[in-house]
Amino acid sequence: MSSWSKNNTNNIKRRQKIIQLYSESKSELQSQILNHNENVTDSNTLINNINTLDVIIITKIVLGGTLKYINNLIDIFNNKYIRFTKITNNTELNNYNISSNTIVLVQQLIDTDININTIINIKKKTGCKLILTIHDFSLFDSSTKYNNSSHNSYLYNLIYNPSIQELFDFCSNIIISSQFVKDCISIYKFNDKITSHIDKISDISDTPFIPYIDNYNNINIAVPSNLSEYKGEEFYDKIIKHYTHYIYNDKKYSIKFILFINKEKDILLLYLNKWGETYSYCLSKGLNTGLPILYNNIGSFIERIPIRPYYFPVNIDKYNIVDINDIINIFPNVIEYIIKNNGAKSNNEIYFDIPEFYHSLFNANIIEYLNVLYKENSIKYKNAFKIVQPYAIYFLQFHQLNKKNKKEYNNINNNQSQTPLIGNYNLKYNKYIINTEILIAKANGFKGFGIYYDCFSNDTISEQKKIFENVIDTFFKTDLEDFDVFFMYANNLALINTKDIMIKNISHVSQYFTHNNYRKIDNKPVFMLHHPWNITIDEIDLMYNLLCNKCKELGFDGIYFIINSINSIYNKYLNYNHSLYKNNNINEHPEIITENENNSIIKCCFTNFNNFDNTSNDLYDITKFSDIIDTQFNHYKSNINTSEISRIMLFNAWNRWEEKMVINPTNELGFIYLDTIRNKLLNLS
Repeated sequence: MSSWSKNNTNNIKRRQKIIQLYSESKSELQSQILNHNENVTDSNTLINNINTLDVIIITKIVLGGTLKYINNLIDIFNNKYIRFTKITNNTELNNYNISSNTIVLVQQLIDTDININTIINIKKKTGCKLILTIHDFSLFDSSTKYNNSSHNSYLYNLIYNPSIQELFDFCSNIIISSQFVKDCISIYKFNDKITSHIDKISDISDTPFIPYIDNYNNINIAVPSNLSEYKGEEFYDKIIKHYTHYIYNDKKYSIKFILFINKEKDILLLYLNKWGETYSYCLSKGLNTGLPILYNNIGSFIERIPIRPYYFPVNIDKYNIVDINDIINIFPNVIEYIIKNNGAKSNNEIYFDIPEFYHSLFNANIIEYLNVLYKENSIKYKNAFKIVQPYAIYFLQFHQLNKKNKKEYNNINNNQSQTPLIGNYNLKYNKYIINTEILIAKANGFKGFGIYYDCFSNDTISEQKKIFENVIDTFFKTDLEDFDVFFMYANNLALINTKDIMIKNISHVSQYFTHNNYRKIDNKPVFMLHHPWNITIDEIDLMYNLLCNKCKELGFDGIYFIINSINSIYNKYLNYNHSLYKNNNINEHPEIITENENNSIIKCCFTNFNNFDNTSNDLYDITKFSDIIDTQFNHYKSNINTSEISRIMLFNAWNRWEEKMVINPTNELGFIYLDTIRNKLLNLS
């Protein structure tokens, strides 16, 4: 038995890239990390004592949906503070040192010699956290091998088994793949322990994706999975024999049936199961393509496949019997729809649906550490805030939004040299990530986030919502205790800054000013203009006046309007320094940087020290980072009696993954940046 780590291709490539990046400075970086850990003060040694979360997974399944589910869990949640171990038999189970802190995740007992009573006895003996996942009906079948009864037993009256009910009673949570499964086993009591599945799914567009039919008029129809009686092999045999071509408007189309999915060539997907699927990752793959689907409306398909004009259900009778004639009769309607909509393009947006339960379960040890850390130091932080108030620049665009953010989303999820420690980093759909990041920031001495705000323009596809608006809204759905945010408007060069457009945009952004979570000083919202070089001085003045007037309408005394001094000082306004920046001209004039920095009331500390040369080995110089913080903090200490607005200090950045500016904890570097900031801040208190 050994710890179970999934060495998939992406992980291998990512690790290889890390090794290459650190090739010349690896030992130096490791030395910095070791020395850093040794120098942590006694009151903050908890970082070295985050308990490893021990998770054992009971299964012997080597393929199919169960394996896919397990791999997803490991891909998303595996980090340096968690250990996944696979258990396949009684000997391994008895030899494992299970404690009350162990999570026992029961996936499948099929092909193992482990039975229900064994699991119950382990729970009684150790007090472990017991989680049961029901992927199919095998647990409710007397057979110990997969056969048809594992798939069609729901058609018959399931016999109540008191041992199964006892197992349910001992479970902390029961993960059920679909409402269909829950309904089929409703003879048992779940006692509010049910949680849902995890999967990579999509927002289903109203428009299908249909590749152009080629010059030979071929219609490729995909059978997405290996065929079996359960998957409806008999139906495929008959429909393939029945349709070799189709004539529409005197034009003959050749029909070709192929196994598995190729989105660029397939035009129709078939899901013609004989018995109801309990979930089907294969269906998820089909839904994510946006291709038309012909399916037997049975099992979980009833709830999982939404009503769309390009999804064609074959309705099943009350006895759950599929009639091949019903399939054959609907087939011409499907083919005609495809021909008429040839070349249609959808904009399905794919994301991982991860219920909060999984984050709470697999990040429990880290969350516990953060809560203790914040409780121990919160008063000290408040004292330090009288001198300096750290804010991390927070980026919103780490989710797929059609083509706009494809680069950044791919960079963070594929082959990055740094990867997020906690969860699947998709801010649009994963609200738990944002809430956890707020806790991480608070626990390590941050007063809040300066949100990089560029959502004045509309989504060019939907034209209905501002870009990233749903991500921003997460920060304002509940009151954040001892944490606040303000906007750093990254005004795009392409925006037209007419008065009417400014009024419209300011009306939109000002709705957040009134919320308790938005930072206000002297009854004035804090607002930063990040790209002043993209607009004229007159337009800057117009923006300020409109913002100020709007704030007074809302009952404020005006606005703290602060401008990035990277290019020049704006004497009419407050300035903040953002000296190390992606502007090639800046490096040619270091004297400008020094002058502008000295004239800026708000300072900024970077984590990338090589002017965005992401191949450099000088990227993660912790010593340099520490020295810069000392310099900046000394500035704030020497100006302790100045106004509160001048106590703000920016850190660039919390999560600028594609530019390798990240103080967010990572799998590769852990909490090293946050430890450094926290310890420096505590020394001020």
